Amino acid sequence: MAAGSPARLLERHGEPALAWDVLRRGGGPRDDAENRLAVRLLTELGRYAEADSILARMPLAGDFLVRLQRARLNFEAGNPAGAIALLDNAATAEPALGAYADYLRVRCHLALGDAAAAAACLEGMDASSLPEALRAPLAEERVNVYRELGRPCDAMESAVAGAKLVADGDTRRELLLAAYRMAWECGDGAEAVRAARALCSSAARSPEAGEAAADLVARPHTASLSSGTLLACADVLAVQGDEKALRQTLRILDGRRLGAHDAEYQRLLWAEYHYATGDYSRAIALARPSYSDSGLRRRSMLVMARSLRKLGKPGEAAAMYETFVRAYPNDPLAAEALYAAASLYRQEDRAADSARVLDQVRRAYPSTFHGWAAAMRRAAELAQAGQGTQAAAIYEQWLARSRRTDEAALYYLARERERAGSSSGALILDELRTLNQYSFYVAPDVLPSVRGPLRDSSGGILREGPGSLTDWLARVEDGRALAYERVLAAASSPRSPAGGAADAAVERGLFFLESGLRDWAERELDAARRSGRTSAHNSLILARIYDDYAMPWQSVRLYERARSSLPWQERRSHGDDFRLLTYPLPYPAQVLDNASRNGVPAHLIYGMIREESRFEADVVSRAGAVGLMQLMPQTARRVATQLDLATEMGDRLDEPAVNVSLGVWYAADLLRAGEGSVAWMLAAYNAGPGAAGRWIEPGTAGAPAIDAVESIDYKETRGYVKRVVESANVYHSLYFSGAR
Repeated sequence: MAAGSPARLLERHGEPALAWDVLRRGGGPRDDAENRLAVRLLTELGRYAEADSILARMPLAGDFLVRLQRARLNFEAGNPAGAIALLDNAATAEPALGAYADYLRVRCHLALGDAAAAAACLEGMDASSLPEALRAPLAEERVNVYRELGRPCDAMESAVAGAKLVADGDTRRELLLAAYRMAWECGDGAEAVRAARALCSSAARSPEAGEAAADLVARPHTASLSSGTLLACADVLAVQGDEKALRQTLRILDGRRLGAHDAEYQRLLWAEYHYATGDYSRAIALARPSYSDSGLRRRSMLVMARSLRKLGKPGEAAAMYETFVRAYPNDPLAAEALYAAASLYRQEDRAADSARVLDQVRRAYPSTFHGWAAAMRRAAELAQAGQGTQAAAIYEQWLARSRRTDEAALYYLARERERAGSSSGALILDELRTLNQYSFYVAPDVLPSVRGPLRDSSGGILREGPGSLTDWLARVEDGRALAYERVLAAASSPRSPAGGAADAAVERGLFFLESGLRDWAERELDAARRSGRTSAHNSLILARIYDDYAMPWQSVRLYERARSSLPWQERRSHGDDFRLLTYPLPYPAQVLDNASRNGVPAHLIYGMIREESRFEADVVSRAGAVGLMQLMPQTARRVATQLDLATEMGDRLDEPAVNVSLGVWYAADLLRAGEGSVAWMLAAYNAGPGAAGRWIEPGTAGAPAIDAVESIDYKETRGYVKRVVESANVYHSLYFSGAR
């Protein structure tokens, strides 16, 4: 089978189960290339013993690399003793790969309950040959080994040392939390406090910081904690919304004689606590006194403004926001605060004050989102008041600032020119289409598919043969391969001198990918990227590697980085090529089958997946949304119930098949509720049907949809609708229209 065989194409697009089925029905693997493909597919499917049996029959089965691969498969299959036997009979001249063998031995000994053997293996490792990619996992295993041996102090020291070495933020937080826990086990309260303070200062929003802060203040020793430590914990608990633990911490501080600054800090935290618990009057009372510390005074003003808003006093809240901006004109929240003030004045029918503040925002903060939003809103108000000339002037000013690249300003300027009876309106719309033919402002409605793989008599997607899914994917990949060659040639600068370490990491990453060991591969390739492979040329090479092995969440990011590294003229001339590369088609059987079954355009679903998760199947948002289509577990369970599926499906949202199935059905249900309005459906998907109904009428499409979306007062939702529609338009043009 060639590299572009149906099974290989399906593997490249994240369909291992379908790829294995195609390979098996074709008679099974017949040569080394097909055997390696079969091993990768079975590994991805979790069928490790079957993958190992194929490897054992292949030539060079005694080769070190094959033994390392087989040992990993045996470990994953629940046979750590077999894995150790394979490793004990293997030798390598490559120290870095030998380090992987030692790392795997450690894990096997731990799985067998022999922590002493694992410790001996760790202590015998040569630190000088340790690849960067193994530092984080080895640090974690070292902690696990000493914990199993009942040596909490050694575990703590290993966690502290590991946290200083690793570059991965997630692993560093996990190690600091382990250091915190182990410090208590070995009675070192001072080290526990240091670990907690490190988490609170460097990762206040992380679950690890929240756990350490809540645990620290709940322990009986709190009298020995410094006020600074308690205040740092309270700050984290306030950020994370742990009101019970926050109140407990502040109560402890109530019994102390605090210095002037700490007393102010505590009072502010009480104000934020009362705001969070809905006691807005008390929050205002505590926030009102003058704070001597500038940072605390800043926070107190925001608490007051937000509390006044919650109490239904929009005018007073707006005035407080203006006071905040006068005191802190360079604050990152200044533009947003003024924009909120304008909205609050509008609520009180104080149109003149609203206009004054909008003009202030757009003039004082033109480089911010809220500066742009204020300009668009002020111009819209002028247009509605019949002052089209003044509205057009604002649009022209914004276009001059953006070098005529602001799509919203172009669209609304064209409309004002048309209202004034000027023929320039049509020319401006042409300018907009030339700038971005896929823009939401050019095509706010998603067109139906007219191209794609053929369907069988049951309505399903044909898997093989002329016009089938694999035939279609082959043509898609031919186009993407040509696009890659063109942009690689455009990135004409030579490879950046990243050095041997980065090149060796790439080589190991490729071996691990070819072996199906994707977690090890990702670590190595990420280490290569961090080691200096940052030129456009090197980014493209790494992106293509990820592309070849169905890792679009990595490849798209690197293609975009490469594009941003090129000169403007090269970016413009290769726009279509980069679109092909940054709008891939992963999980095609899942997306196309579910889209067809539910009557939703496949390119719309791809647009949603791209903007929701960038194709990362197990990503979890801060709000708790999971997977490709970023479903909340409770929403997924409700959908599963409606489909007569097990509610446990809501706990499997990191599986593409489950996530896409439930997500597409939910999108289709919202599309029906919105009477076919894509704008309404997307707003409802992002912010909820109730919120969508406040902004957009069901059935809204075309130009009215543009105006309705501009009325959305949630910045995230407004941007989300526009981005998804644009992405859907790109997908339609590339893969689902009759234009290519």
